Amino acid sequence: MNDQVPRASPGLAIAAILLLIATARLPYGYYVFLRWAVCAACAYGAWVAFRDNRTVWGWLLGAVALLFNPIAPIRMRREEWFVFDIVAAGLLLAGAAALRKRTTSDVVMAGGQDSNEDIVTCPRCGARNRVVPELRDRATCGKCHEPLPQP
Repeated sequence: MNDQVPRASPGLAIAAILLLIATARLPYGYYVFLRWAVCAACAYGAWVAFRDNRTVWGWLLGAVALLFNPIAPIRMRREEWFVFDIVAAGLLLAGAAALRKRTTSDVVMAGGQDSNEDIVTCPRCGARNRVVPELRDRATCGKCHEPLPQP
């Protein structure tokens, strides 16, 4: 995982909270804001999911982004949106948890201050991974999540 790209989890969790708040009767401007916020969070979350080879989450978050897109809005009655808001909030919370899970390779990559790290190239995708020797037997590629070769 590239530590320089922020994780999608906080944005998805905030969007989920906004969706739950939207179940109350609020001014129209809130729902316009909600479309922009949810669409942006889901589009970014989908990009992160696809980048991390989590294609199911990428497609699910992309579908939610399309549902809430502010450019070509889908029109429904308030009662229908209520159901979609609840379902989408649950999906976004689950997505935030799924995309937040740290694998062994994420823990290995986060330990950048250690001077006793090895650089291991993944034979499947060619990504270079920093590996702490103590975790070498459990290390997986940060890009494709395949186990890295043993020394």
